Amino acid sequence: MELYNKYRPQTFSEVVGNEDAIKSIQAELTHGTHTFLLSGNAGCGKTTLAYIMARELGADDLSTHIINSSSNTGVDTVRQIEKDIQYQPMTAKCTVYILDEIHQSSVSSQNCLLKVLEDCPEYAYFFLCTTDPQKLIKALQTRCSMVTVKPLTHDQMTLLLRKVCHKEGIKVAIDILEQIADLSEGSGRKGLKLLASVLYLESDDARRQYLATNTVSEENKDAIELARVLAKGASWNDIASAMKACDLSNPEGIRQLILSYANTILMKGMNNNAIAMLMGFCEADTYKNGKFGLTYGALNYLNYLNG
Repeated sequence: MELYNKYRPQTFSEVVGNEDAIKSIQAELTHGTHTFLLSGNAGCGKTTLAYIMARELGADDLSTHIINSSSNTGVDTVRQIEKDIQYQPMTAKCTVYILDEIHQSSVSSQNCLLKVLEDCPEYAYFFLCTTDPQKLIKALQTRCSMVTVKPLTHDQMTLLLRKVCHKEGIKVAIDILEQIADLSEGSGRKGLKLLASVLYLESDDARRQYLATNTVSEENKDAIELARVLAKGASWNDIASAMKACDLSNPEGIRQLILSYANTILMKGMNNNAIAMLMGFCEADTYKNGKFGLTYGALNYLNYLNG
């Protein structure tokens, strides 16, 4: 069994990070909310949280239904749910539907789902998971309680990796775990898959060699180059050029990498450029502003650097 499945959290208390999201979920469940929209980057734990929510409500394996909306895009899927939901669960307190990648469902099926959510019986719950909530029709968004699941910070990712290493009974050098934390871009799933690729090698030297030669994708190379440009205290033209070379489809991942890069520099000693990187990009809201959040962070960085 892969590490990310073997150590998938089973309760809210086992989840690393996303404390605010969990508090919001618990409060909403207490007050009777039946429909949630969980959004966030791939691998950040949306489906895991949905499973935990189902267990907290008293659903079991038979009454928890996960539907991959990327392969079940049409209205027939929703109509089947509408038929099945009429029957109360035989072995559990409630029925839960987890609709994964819901943004890939057709507009027709989303419209069809509206009536299902409106007429949702007391024993039924719907957890919609998506990496792109803006692709959902507005009427569907407004029928859900919105929860943003954020990527793990560098420190949270490192903590997660250390916990798994401890449970596996294998000691791994902290610099290796921090490197994996940098490469994972806040995705717990990606971090644990990277850890699995090196965990059972014979030594830390072998692990460092593997990471150095097998894990830096072209996307990561461009983002790392942007971080290096910032660390040198470059001009706006140099920053803009480096940013243009990056794949900006995951701006939060790039922001996290920049922050981790700056943090690694500061672990070695004071550095004004690294401080400006932290100050500038800590305030950049890539969830709200997407790739433009990176531009905001870069401008803030220059203000801190030159101010």
